[in-house]
Amino acid sequence: MMDHSVSASPFVDEYFELSALVSRPVDDLQEMDKSNPPLSRWIARREDTLTAVVTVRQRPDQRMFLSFAGGVEPECRILVNAVRRSVGGDLHTQVSEQDPEKTRILRTLGFETEHQFEEFRVPFAVALRRLHRAWTPSGFKIISAECADIDGLLRLDDAIRQETPGTGGWQGCRDWIIDELDSPAFDPSAYLIGVHQASGCYAGLVRLWRNQRGPRLGLVGVLPIYRRSTLASALLRRSLDSASAWGSSTFTTEVSLSNSVVYRRLRTLETESVGRFFQLVRPGEEKQSTWQRS
Repeated sequence: MMDHSVSASPFVDEYFELSALVSRPVDDLQEMDKSNPPLSRWIARREDTLTAVVTVRQRPDQRMFLSFAGGVEPECRILVNAVRRSVGGDLHTQVSEQDPEKTRILRTLGFETEHQFEEFRVPFAVALRRLHRAWTPSGFKIISAECADIDGLLRLDDAIRQETPGTGGWQGCRDWIIDELDSPAFDPSAYLIGVHQASGCYAGLVRLWRNQRGPRLGLVGVLPIYRRSTLASALLRRSLDSASAWGSSTFTTEVSLSNSVVYRRLRTLETESVGRFFQLVRPGEEKQSTWQRS
């Protein structure tokens, strides 16, 4: 039954109300939108009070991701319906396993589990102890991303993401890479690239972000033809060794439960599980109709 006390409308410039809802300064919100502009944003009001917001951004893999703030079932329902009408297609979002009510609401709105991830907090000392014998294989060198050819880095990143759960189909762009390398979280000593010296091919990468909330391992991977080498371990060891001097004794990272090899390795380390979260998808109307007929 529709709650007529709740209404949705496109976001215009209600930054002061949004700031109060999400407890972030107006300047931070405006700067975030400037550096990563949303595809669309909708707000929900209960009578005259802004009670919820949904922001839609399109990732380089062309997935439309929704992020919610505030609200309960009436707000979520009316916001999702507004996004469906304005954007269409498949809609994706993420929700913590520790928020069963939001998960329940999203499932009633047609969202299904696409991937499940677990976040871990890993002591630097433990990870470096496991990697103490990692060496750069013969014929390779390691460089910082700040010295990399942008087009080569872009091709490498796209190739590695094709086999990373949750990012298949990713197609980045030069501006996106340049913005990453210009972000406050970038540290050239921990974002590294492995180069095959004979061919000049970019063979693998690792990136640890120097976030305000602590170091975060974003991605480590090598191209399939180099996976029998020790390149991935060497990249990771050098990056972790650098990041361990940032003042934190631990770093965080997340892994898909479908990535059984990496997940099992993290579980066997002296790690702390920070929690699990779901990546959900709501198929577009055309796909839903096909599924219902099958």
